[in-house]
Amino acid sequence: MQLDALRIFCDVAVTQSFTDAARLHGCTPANASQSFHALERELDMPLAEHGLRHVHLNPAGQVCHEYCRQMVGLADKLADKLDKFRAGSGSLEIAACPCIGLYRLPQLLRAFQQAF
Repeated sequence: MQLDALRIFCDVAVTQSFTDAARLHGCTPANASQSFHALERELDMPLAEHGLRHVHLNPAGQVCHEYCRQMVGLADKLADKLDKFRAGSGSLEIAACPCIGLYRLPQLLRAFQQAF
């Protein structure tokens, strides 16, 4: 299962429309429909009853929707956590009072030069 397909499935379930779900994802209604039907084929069961204007989930589709929402939510949380690591890594800022630096720095430089 691909995460994008799960997202489209969830949006079709909420909006009850391939057109509206496709609009949310910036794709065509045919693409949203193919994604939905690919999930049905992968699970080997129908997940919805297709009407003329609306898509209504059957009981299996409702269970699938609940778990797909949880999976998409976990994937979003993971992405947020990883973004925090990306944003937080990279640089370390150190500040010191100049007068303390002038007092301690010569001693530390001599010790460093002797050691290395």
